[in-house]
Amino acid sequence: FSSIHATQIDLSRTSAKGANDLREFLAYAERGAAATAPKLASDDAADTLQEIIAKFLAEHGYETDRNVGCSSFRIDLAVKHPEKPGEYLLGILCDGRRSAGDYTCRDRESTRTGVLKGLGWNLAHAWSTEWRLDRPAAEQALLEAIDSAASGRAPREKTTSPSSPSSQPSTTSTTSQASTSNQPSPASPYHPWQGKTNCPLDEFGLTLRCHKELVRQVKEIIATEGPVTDALLARRLRTAWKIARNTTKVQDAIRSAIEVAKPRATKDAGGTSVYWPEDMEPQEYHDFRVPATPDERRAFDEIPDVEIRNAAQSIRNDFPDANDDIVAKETTRLFGFPSCTPALRKHFDQAIGNTIHN
Repeated sequence: FSSIHATQIDLSRTSAKGANDLREFLAYAERGAAATAPKLASDDAADTLQEIIAKFLAEHGYETDRNVGCSSFRIDLAVKHPEKPGEYLLGILCDGRRSAGDYTCRDRESTRTGVLKGLGWNLAHAWSTEWRLDRPAAEQALLEAIDSAASGRAPREKTTSPSSPSSQPSTTSTTSQASTSNQPSPASPYHPWQGKTNCPLDEFGLTLRCHKELVRQVKEIIATEGPVTDALLARRLRTAWKIARNTTKVQDAIRSAIEVAKPRATKDAGGTSVYWPEDMEPQEYHDFRVPATPDERRAFDEIPDVEIRNAAQSIRNDFPDANDDIVAKETTRLFGFPSCTPALRKHFDQAIGNTIHN
């Protein structure tokens, strides 16, 4: 028995051979032969693995592109659709440098995958250990994933790496399964409204035409970004109209448009209004949305309390023993903030302690 795991021995802090040997022994005890398998020849295993997979797929008539995308959620290897030029059939994620750069297992196997699936990708994972130790099975699984994507079926994929403990048969009762319907959903990508105005700036808040345009935009923003806070809604409108100063006149015009649109609204901590699409029930909302790119990140006080609560609960579900500081840090980082500053922590605590009021 051991009270520590191999990953808890930090070799960057010591050069002692005994520490290195103990780490390797613990890794072998946890994962078996996979822990001591020889490394790929390349300094970057992912690059070599991508080359191996690309060559294998080319032999089977599939063309591929590497590092597809323009954000931190890139696809390591994308399989081109043989019948639809410009489209991809399957995205392949490898366990290389980009995966190692993620802070937590949740980032690698939940957040990243959830965002990419939300953007419409069919995904499959390629684990370097599997391709080293059982390449024929890995090749067959990849071809099956491509066939599934081509036929419109969701590819069957492993949600944990080969080094993870094997899953046990489920003993969950029907009652407990039913209760999971209230659990937070996986993270989905946040899609900001990109509208523009058709009215000149000098008419803002002065003409009926401008007022109707504002009302239309309010409804569009809520339908696209809802649930959306009043602060973010106002910022989107000021951006569309290219208004730099948030004057009383601007605030009055926006408030009037919201009153005419009559959206469903709830109150967050501190009296912040949150507006909801007509087809969305606040009491049944269990999602949270993360930015796909840094430009799409919302200010933390522009995120509805319900999303912050759902994200925090999702982290607690994955890490039941995590203390409040870790939950706060991981929650803020999910929404694109590298650190949990005192101001963010204060808002986080306020959001967690608040309940939805219609």
